[in-house]
Amino acid sequence: MKIYYFLILLLIIPIVNADIEYKVYKDNYSPLETLQGEILIINVTLNRDLTTNNIKLYDNNENNILLSKNFLKINNTYFFYFDLPQTSGEYNLVLNDFYYTKDGIITKGEIKKQIIIVNSSNSVSIKPGFYYNKLKSYEETKFTITIKNNGNNTENFEIIDNEYIRVNFKKFNIGSKQVKIIEANTNLFNKKESNINKELEIKYTTGNYKIPIIIERTGINIIENNTTIINDTKISVISYDNALILNDEFGAELPLIKLRSNTNVTSYANLSLKNKLNIKITDINVKLTNNLGDVVQVYPIIIDEINSKDERSILITVNKNKNLEKNYTGNIEFKSKEGATLSIPFTIILNNPKTTTIQDNTPQSNTLKNNTLVIQPKKDKNTYFWIYVIVFFLLIILLIFYVYKKGKPKEKEFNEFIDRVKNRQ
Repeated sequence: MKIYYFLILLLIIPIVNADIEYKVYKDNYSPLETLQGEILIINVTLNRDLTTNNIKLYDNNENNILLSKNFLKINNTYFFYFDLPQTSGEYNLVLNDFYYTKDGIITKGEIKKQIIIVNSSNSVSIKPGFYYNKLKSYEETKFTITIKNNGNNTENFEIIDNEYIRVNFKKFNIGSKQVKIIEANTNLFNKKESNINKELEIKYTTGNYKIPIIIERTGINIIENNTTIINDTKISVISYDNALILNDEFGAELPLIKLRSNTNVTSYANLSLKNKLNIKITDINVKLTNNLGDVVQVYPIIIDEINSKDERSILITVNKNKNLEKNYTGNIEFKSKEGATLSIPFTIILNNPKTTTIQDNTPQSNTLKNNTLVIQPKKDKNTYFWIYVIVFFLLIILLIFYVYKKGKPKEKEFNEFIDRVKNRQ
């Protein structure tokens, strides 16, 4: 019986477990710096999910430091981050008060990590410590990064983005006790991966920081030789190659859009996107690349559906704010939920500023030259005014001439009548 109780006691005493990987991204920190960590569950089953209550920070006096912790579970991995206290010294980051089962045996776990907060006049906190989202295959998203310089010196920053994540500021500096907010946008258009697992690296004068970016996408299938593979089962699918075409207002296909414009001219084009497939496509996203969005607006930017062999109208507005200052080259891209895509080169050329400009805000007609859409502004309104005036006076002259000619025969008949009366006398 004593042996039985002894075995039970062994099962519940805290142990450092090799089946649970508990790590932080580095061991030495500055005061108020952001700590990032992960907990990976390997070949064991937790009796219940971990929470922020299972992670504790103790100082040398075994005092539990109150922290504002961020915590997230993704599959078998837990991610966490929080800002450290301001007091320098040695600390223990403890994962405890959890139970797990392995080989039918329930075990109580406890894992410790020692970290050191060094006395430093430089300190940077960056949030978030990780980013996670679930998206549909055609969706994009954005999030903000908050960077605070807690130190006494100005820090220079550089953000190394990638083809999946773009930021609005790449190089900048932040003064002492100042905060800067960065906007990050996904760039998943034409990306085939169903799971995105990347890092956004932030370098600064006294250190560096990496934000794990984890995005799960639904509706992405692997296609091989016109066959989709789902769970190792091959299923024939429809090919979405060349499924979309862009037409001008006269129905001619457009492989290229080219516009010459002046600084203070707003131009319009009425186009149509056609679905060549025998099935309906849905949720078509419209995207402009290479900063075309600074001077080009497209309506709508999301088309809910296009039936088989049908088309939907698209209005393109160029230089609405009349601030065109340079040439632009990029693409207008379309992508449906099902995977149908189309990319059309789009070029805007700024005319010589010395050239006489024509200011016109009304929609205009388009002409097709060599299979290229050339968006042309209408003539000046003053030109139309003088045309109307000239036509009006021509009509008045014709009317007077008509009345005059019509009255001539009657005058002749009256004179002949007078002559006959005189002859009778």
